[in-house]
This record gives sequence, C-alpha cells and structure tokens, in this order.
Amino acid sequence: MKESAPSSAIASLRRPLIGHLGLVELLILALIGGFLASIGAFDTDTVDAPRRFAYWIFPLVAGGACGGLIEQWLESRPWLARRPWPRAAALTLLMAVPATVIVSGTAVVLFGARSLGHALCLYPQVVLICAPLVAIAWLSRREVFLQASPSPGLAPPGLREKLPPRQARARLLAVEAEDHYLRIHTEAGDTLTLMRFADALKALEGMDGVRTHRSWWVARSAVEEARWRRGRGDLVLAGGLLAPVSRAYAASVRTLDWAREA
Repeated sequence: MKESAPSSAIASLRRPLIGHLGLVELLILALIGGFLASIGAFDTDTVDAPRRFAYWIFPLVAGGACGGLIEQWLESRPWLARRPWPRAAALTLLMAVPATVIVSGTAVVLFGARSLGHALCLYPQVVLICAPLVAIAWLSRREVFLQASPSPGLAPPGLREKLPPRQARARLLAVEAEDHYLRIHTEAGDTLTLMRFADALKALEGMDGVRTHRSWWVARSAVEEARWRRGRGDLVLAGGLLAPVSRAYAASVRTLDWAREA
C-alpha cells in the first residue's frame, strides 16, 4: 500500500534537520515560546509585546536546536545509550547551558547589558523550562514508538524499547539467548538486555523469521547463506554474523522459501 500524501508530508516535516529535531519540533518550540510570551512568564509581562515574543521564541527554538545536537552526542555514549531517563536528565542539564547563554545574549540585545551574576541566576530558570520540554518530548516519542505498527525489518515494540535509538531504527537480524539475558542483533550493532527468551519469542510472533536453535531466532530477510553439515548447520546473516541451526530445527529451516517477499 502506498503512503498517503498527508502522511508523507508529515513524515517530511518530521525529518531531522538538527540532531533529532525536525521542522515540526521546531515549530512546536516556537508555539511554546509564543504561549510563554503571551502569559508573561517569569515577570516578562511588563515588557512590550514585540520584545517579549522575541525574548521567548528565539531562545526556545535556538536552545532546542542545541538540545537536538547534544541528544545525538549523548546517544553515542555507551552507558547512556541504554538508559533513556538518565540520558534525559543529562540532556536537560546540558542543553540548559547553551540555552542560558542564548537567553542572556538575547536579553542583552533586547533589554541592554546584564551582569554575569544575572546570567548565572538564569540557569536554574532555564533548567525549569527545559525539564518539562524534554519530558513531554520523550513521553510522546515513547507513546508513538510503542503504539506504531512494526515497520518491515525492524524489531517489534517489545524489543525496540530495549534498544538504543540508532539500533531501534536498524533492521533486526537475530535474537540470541545468553543465560537470563537476551542479545538483540541489528544491522547497527547488538545490545545485551535482561529478558527471557520465551518473552522475546512471544514478541516476535508477528515477525518474518524462524527459530533455528534453542537459543536463537533469525529474521528470514537477514539470511545470506545456509551451510549444512550432518543434519545441522549455520546461517550466515548480513554483516557476517553466524546463527547456528540445530538438528531439532533443521527441518523447519530447510523448508523456508527464502525468495518470497517479506
């Protein structure tokens, strides 16, 4: 089924421009800035409307752009990549630094020179504004992420939520059980997470793949070569990953139609 024009237009608006921020997110930040200006937040109600709206809208959009770049950098840190909420807290505190500089600079341009002490006092206020913005953005992303229908080739929602963003957007290759843990293999790397293999298999029921071993599940589209020997074998997956095929599952694997469309 072809994507409808409205959904295609929305997707293009959401396409990242700065870090993870697309035009939609930047427009939302501008609207939030307009709302804060209209209510005169943080005692700005005494300022004339043009300067008040400029004071709120520009720093929010520019600060959000800085946050988009910082978020992308935080995702590349291994410890934070697998821990969404600590990453969100770090993002809030870090993005508030350039945002404070932007707010202070905007205040200088619009209202005259301010002291360094004033800029330092602004930081806690900027954190208070950044925190709900980050929380709302992350909660809305998570809701959409979990409720959306699984895209072809991606891990199902129950597994995607355990992956760092870069791997969650990559094609799923295989799932491997390691004691009480689960190693999820994608084209962008693998992640080890605490999860039962039985629960993973339940989440994978709608996926186009096959169990090849008591501790392996493989996506059919990821298989590039099958090697057989004495009733068992190995499947060569994209990227050179080898998935074992035990005798117990060899018959079902051999009957797969590798050529049919996913």
